[in-house]
Amino acid sequence: MESADGGLQPVYHASGETRSFGDYRPTITDEELCLHGFHLDVIETLCQPLDYTDSSSDGVKSWISQDKNEPYVATGETVEEAFLRTIVADFYSILSEGTGHEARGFAMVWPENVNSTDEAQLERVRFAQYKLMRAYHTRRFAYTRRGCMGLVPEGALIGDSIAVLLGGQMLYVLRSNAAGEARFWLVGEPCLHRIMDGEAMKMVDSGKYTIGKIVLE
Repeated sequence: MESADGGLQPVYHASGETRSFGDYRPTITDEELCLHGFHLDVIETLCQPLDYTDSSSDGVKSWISQDKNEPYVATGETVEEAFLRTIVADFYSILSEGTGHEARGFAMVWPENVNSTDEAQLERVRFAQYKLMRAYHTRRFAYTRRGCMGLVPEGALIGDSIAVLLGGQMLYVLRSNAAGEARFWLVGEPCLHRIMDGEAMKMVDSGKYTIGKIVLE
């Protein structure tokens, strides 16, 4: 996204504002990358991948596993409100006359909820459907052990860890290596609703999580 001074800034800031690494400086060898961070959550439920041949919204809506009017675990919004933002990655980007407009807070719009004769509303629906497809490319919808919802890499498995790595713009799905040691393989980047802007680092400040060494192979 464009900053106030005209420069570019990341869309997400999962590990918060840039901090001095201090004792947390990363190191790398021929066999491993040693970083610092903490394990935030664990993938508990994986929903079926999106069927791109199904033009209806029934399959997507079936992913809401809770009462849609219940409060979402991480915020004061309803489960449905959180879901509608999660499935489009809470972000939109529009190119217009050579310039880009990017913002957070975008939510899915279902065709049945708009006036079919209003061209502006229909255009918003088309754009939302495009964003849904983009968000789900190589990803799946998931719930975590803490009750969060999000998009995770297509290759993620139940039991994979979701970690915050210092300096990372995104969260990261990690899988413990076959030896069962405190070493991990990087699976990919997930997007958890309302955990993408440094919220997790506030939990470190409050003492809920502790930063430690995370070794990637």
